[in-house]
Amino acid sequence: MIAVFDVDGTLDACPREFQSMMSALKAAAHQVHILTGVDNDPPTQQDWDEKCAYLAAMGMAECWDKLILVPRDRLIAQRKAAYLASVRADVFVDNSEENVAAAAQAGVPLCLLPWQTRI
Repeated sequence: MIAVFDVDGTLDACPREFQSMMSALKAAAHQVHILTGVDNDPPTQQDWDEKCAYLAAMGMAECWDKLILVPRDRLIAQRKAAYLASVRADVFVDNSEENVAAAAQAGVPLCLLPWQTRI
């Protein structure tokens, strides 16, 4: 199984709970990907390093397999959906209704919108 999580407004809203969930998924031999937006187009190495440091500061340095960055622009939902389809993700967790709707249309079987805190 491949489970994919957003960072901003999702993982950072409840880091301890998501860290436990992601660690459990990895322990059960599932893939955990993090798919999040950044301001640069294209994303830079500095963007990647900063997201890694942010995740580590939340206690999430060891609980994921891949970190994928996409530009945070008007196409972010489509960019996320394209990635999810390309890896055949099984689960997607994001706080954006638009991102979750695009993921569902792309064929992700389980799309979770735990809350909507960011637009």
